[in-house]
Amino acid sequence: MSSTSCVSSTLTKLNISVHTFDDCLYLLDGRLDSLSILIINIREIFAPLSNIDNTKQLRKLKCFSLIAYGRAYFYDSRVVPLLCRIANPEELTLYLSIIRTESTYIDDIHLYDEILIHIPRLTKLNFSINTLVFNKDIINLPSNNDIQHSFVKRGYQQIDSYTHKESEKGSACHIYSLPYQFDCVNMTCHFQDGIFDKVQSKPNSSLGTLLG
Repeated sequence: MSSTSCVSSTLTKLNISVHTFDDCLYLLDGRLDSLSILIINIREIFAPLSNIDNTKQLRKLKCFSLIAYGRAYFYDSRVVPLLCRIANPEELTLYLSIIRTESTYIDDIHLYDEILIHIPRLTKLNFSINTLVFNKDIINLPSNNDIQHSFVKRGYQQIDSYTHKESEKGSACHIYSLPYQFDCVNMTCHFQDGIFDKVQSKPNSSLGTLLG
């Protein structure tokens, strides 16, 4: 997608599917300067293919939905900076399957310290975030109880989560808001019971497959 192919001074709402995260950044490079609602589905989040500015604040964007059913390998360096650009969001929706190395799970501490603290006007947050963590060295990962208690202490009552370890180097965590708002959920043998009445697709996200 070229930035010259998406120019409008009047478009306020856009629901679109794109191939790459670069395409998402093109849409937010200032050429859609009246956009207040963006619902975007991205195939996968890889390394940047182009040098696109990911720093300019998006003050008019009030509702942002980022759905990436594929793997997000560059979440920390690409997705987090984008979310911090959205200065005044009222509603944020995230569906992500994140791959991290030599790191820890995406939990409420990360969400607050890296994202939510920058967007105090947020009134509605929906999320389903899977984290697959691969660590060569031993890192103390939070337990499922730790994650849930931390959410509750911060005032988030309607959430659920589970964690599991499938190898010496690979561990996984799934955190999600309730009621579950997405039509897809990653399934593992550790999947928790619950009401997922909107789910239509249940891909398997086994770490064993990724570890080869």
